Amino acid sequence: MTELVAPQLTAEQAIRIIIADIRAYPQSGPDKREEHIRLFGGLVAIEEINALWAERYAEFRKKVVGFRRFASKEQSSAKAASSFFVPAVQPKADEERKDAGEERPFSVPALLPAKQLEIKHVENRGEYEQKAKADGAVGVLDPSNPLAVAKRFIALRGQHNGIRVIHRWRGKFWNWRDNRYRPTDDDAVRTALYNFLAAGEREVRLGAVSAFTELKPNKTLVNNIFDALEAVAFLDQEYEMPSWFGDDEVVENSNELVAMQNGLLYLPTRKLIPHSPDFFSAGILDYDYDPDAKAPRFRQFLRELWPGDFETQRLVLEMFGLCLTHVTRCH
Repeated sequence: MTELVAPQLTAEQAIRIIIADIRAYPQSGPDKREEHIRLFGGLVAIEEINALWAERYAEFRKKVVGFRRFASKEQSSAKAASSFFVPAVQPKADEERKDAGEERPFSVPALLPAKQLEIKHVENRGEYEQKAKADGAVGVLDPSNPLAVAKRFIALRGQHNGIRVIHRWRGKFWNWRDNRYRPTDDDAVRTALYNFLAAGEREVRLGAVSAFTELKPNKTLVNNIFDALEAVAFLDQEYEMPSWFGDDEVVENSNELVAMQNGLLYLPTRKLIPHSPDFFSAGILDYDYDPDAKAPRFRQFLRELWPGDFETQRLVLEMFGLCLTHVTRCH
């Protein structure tokens, strides 16, 4: 039986829900016999649930198909308990009630010992979702609204310090990992969506009561969410790497940023900026920036090649420096 969330439902309340659904069938409600057995089988005897539904089916037996009739009294009790049992109809009693203008009553079966089912009512849904968001849980998802689910996925799986780290750029998903953007295979994204949806819940209606149960993703649902995610994460193809999505007062020209292991080096000021997904770049150097670092052997190399020619030495240093950036104006 699928485990539902939150306050407790007694066996007596379960009977009320079952009877309400039975009265609605088939004019305004679907056949929920199997759902009742799955959800309330621990509270109400399965044969009693079948008996309640059997009365309703008997009333509409000419319209209902697909159910076997076990009317023989010689059948074993074990078989009757595991099969769908339709009791004999009593036309005389029905006609008497009809003539008296009475509605056919529904008997309430004996209840099992005090087992309880956890359930969540609709009036608490907002509070429940707020708590889920605060805890970082996936929470309640609406499979009929793929765009909202995709936005929820981005909010929980695609942000770092409030900055989106998933982009759909030039036909690929790009994900910020290890302080740089990497292309992500579509299959990996679908796998992430399957795991995300499997951790979520959906709302189910049990008569006049609402509850939350697990959301079981399938290929169609994942494809719908994938398409919506492409729209939510879309980045215009006119963007180039590197680009800076953050405050222009911090970085005026993204081409003058160099990703180091200990931060982003902004060349005009020689200052380190903390790593941020605002820097849209796939490159990062394998070492830290050290403003006090010396290169005695390299300087010796320059002096050996161009002794006393400091202008040429500075030019070579500038050439090597430009090779670390995306600047091409000097080519």
